[in-house]
Amino acid sequence: NVEVIPPVFSDTFYKALSTPVVKDGKNWLFVGRAAPHKSTHKIIEAFDFYLRNCDPDAKLTLVGKCDVELYGKKIEQLINDRGLTESVLMLNGCSDKELASIYAKSDVFVSLSEHEGFGVPLVEAMASGIPIVALRYAAVGETVSSAGILIDDLEPINVAMAVKEVLDNTVFRDGLIDKGLVRAQQYHPENTLKSYVDYLAEWY
Repeated sequence: NVEVIPPVFSDTFYKALSTPVVKDGKNWLFVGRAAPHKSTHKIIEAFDFYLRNCDPDAKLTLVGKCDVELYGKKIEQLINDRGLTESVLMLNGCSDKELASIYAKSDVFVSLSEHEGFGVPLVEAMASGIPIVALRYAAVGETVSSAGILIDDLEPINVAMAVKEVLDNTVFRDGLIDKGLVRAQQYHPENTLKSYVDYLAEWY
């Protein structure tokens, strides 16, 4: 008797939309641990291609601690070698309120993780009204569904062109945002908590 129930997380990201933020269509965001399977280096490579070929004023924000010291040094070296120190911001962590503000100012959420059991930041992004470009691996497709662009490879040009489509095509972007807001409601803490209570009530 198996029941699949999403994790419960803060509703802060659902409340963030009540204060509209002016965006400039240039801000990439990824939230998650800096780890090899999260492919943080691939996000940087794709961003570098986008910066050089699509928008020289683009910015990338990476939020999350690094579990592997050597990988963290590799990421820092990659940013330095490609001359991206002025365009890439790395944050080890922040409060939910601070993170909600970062989501609100971002224009696209990019995830190239090769392993996700669920992908809480994907839902945070959808709840915050941000379109998603993500690698179609593990649970990502099931979590995002049609509320984002799901890609099948890590080639920097393909990732960059997917992001360009989202940022340049207003009608398409707005459609993804609307789908994301609807999708995120399925994972609202009130709904998931109720699912846990209803399921556990069958056993006690």
